[in-house]
Parts: sequence; C-alpha cells; structure tokens
Amino acid sequence: MSNFLKDGRALALVAGVMFALGGLTILLDKDLTSPLLWQSGQWLTILTVAGTISAGHLMADAVRARHWFAAIGFLVLFLSGTALVVYSSVGRQAETQGTTTLSVEDTNKKIVEKNADLDAAKQRKAYADAQVQKEVGRGGCGRNCKDWQRNSQDVEIVIEQLEREIAALGPQKPVNAKAVAMAEIAMLLHVPGTKDQIVAALVLLMPFATTLFFEVGSIVAFGFAFRTSRKVEAVRPIIPESPVPVPANDPVSEKSTGIPGNPPAPPKGPRRRGRKADPKVLNFSEAFRKKNGRAPSGGEIKSALPGMATSTAYDYAGRARASA
Repeated sequence: MSNFLKDGRALALVAGVMFALGGLTILLDKDLTSPLLWQSGQWLTILTVAGTISAGHLMADAVRARHWFAAIGFLVLFLSGTALVVYSSVGRQAETQGTTTLSVEDTNKKIVEKNADLDAAKQRKAYADAQVQKEVGRGGCGRNCKDWQRNSQDVEIVIEQLEREIAALGPQKPVNAKAVAMAEIAMLLHVPGTKDQIVAALVLLMPFATTLFFEVGSIVAFGFAFRTSRKVEAVRPIIPESPVPVPANDPVSEKSTGIPGNPPAPPKGPRRRGRKADPKVLNFSEAFRKKNGRAPSGGEIKSALPGMATSTAYDYAGRARASA
C-alpha cells in the first residue's frame, strides 16, 4: 500500500477518474448527476468511453506481449471509439454553444430594439411637451393643450416601461467572448489572419481540443496507475568453495599453491612406475632433438624403429616431450 502511494499510482488513479468525469460531463451534462434517469443513450455513452479507455491499455499490453493481431484489433477499437466520443462530445458542445450564442444574440437584439423605442418615445414626449408650452403661450390651456398633456403622460408611461425592460435585460453581452479575447491576444502576437478568422477557428477547434484533453488524459493517467512493475530477477549468491584441509604431517604441506590465502595443495597419490626405457629409443630421441630442436613424434619413432609397437612408440614420444 505504501508503494502504491509513493510511486504515484494513487495520484494517477485520482487524475484518471477526474479526466473521465470531465469527458462524461461534456457528453451527459446535467444527466450525469441523475443516474436513475439514464436511458439507453446515456448508458451507451458511458460504455463507449470505458471501452475506448480499456482498448487503449489493452493495445499497449498486446504490443508488449508481441500479439500483433490483437494489438491491431485493439488499435482499431481505440481509434473508432475515440472518433465516436469526439463526434458525440463535439456535437454536444456545438449544440450548447449554439444555443448560448443564439440566446446572447437574441438578447442583444432586444436591447437594441428597446433602446430605439426608448429614443423614439422620448422624442414624442419632447414634442408633446413643446406643443403644451405652445398652447399655454397663446393664452391658456384649452382643449388642444389638454390633449397634448395627456399624450405626454401616456408617452411617459411607455418610457418608464421601456426603461424597466432594458434594465432587466442588462448590458449587451459579447458573442464568443473567450474566442474574441484570445483573438485579440493573437493579433498582438501577429498571428496570421484577421480577427474574425481567428475567432472562427477558435470556436471550431475548442470542442475538439477539450474532448481530446479529457480522453487522452484519462488514458495516460489510468495507464500509469495500473502499469506493470518490472520484476527484478534474484541474483544467486556465489558461495566460495571451502579449502580442502591438509594434514599437518604431510610432507607436501609446505609446498604453497601460489594463491594468496589458499592452503597448500593436497598431496597426490603415488605414481605408477612405467616400463624401463629402451636405450635405442633414448639414443634416437636425443639425436633427433639435437638435429631438429624438438622431441620426435610417435610416428617418427615408429619409422625409425619399425619393429616397435605403435602404442609403445607414442608412449616414448610422450615421455620425450615431457622430459624436454
């Protein structure tokens, strides 16, 4: 358990769950928190995301195991699942963004129309007030004066109503405010293209980038959390050979083996005495060594002494090489 926490597996697992929930939030939106109301579409979406993540991990395992057919199959499943998830999430984001954009545009349009109506109403009121002042200047407020007064009061009511509606709508909101702000920054950095082109590109690419961020993040995080540890092969300890004890009264115990720290070599058994050397062979070997600078071979001894057995000739040759 301590190793699971120390080597980053726990953090990777938490990150994988967060990435997966982020992707599901894009796909399911508010339905994510109401699992009891899920229908077949929501369940298929969740199974697609889980299957795609699993296919990505199984593909890596199949490659490590050198099962190429299975690796290709999991690769096809991973790519097709990724395409389905991206298609669904991008469509969902485009739908939401389109609804938001239409709502903002409709609100802005209403604000413009209400402001135009308010300006027109104020002009009508100003004209009605001017007519009242004109009638009063002629010597009193007669019937026409009173009509203009009622007209001014009615317009005043319309003005108050329009002002309340405009206040409720609030100020105009920018469409694609984030994309517009990023486009302005891009223009400062001299990115090629006009501001409208940059805004259109950002609006088109952001749903793809968001979806791939969550999906790739979940695959990488889960892969690190459930990675296979490399097993270290146990090294067999080398046990030094114990020296063979030598009796203290052995006459060869004083002869060192020449290796520091090792005891004297154990005594050898008595050597078997061989046959007595033939003087002819000795004379021939001595003469051959003086002439050729080496001991004769068994075949050369056999050629010089044809009556000798082959095995005996080779035995003499071995003695000659040993004595040399």
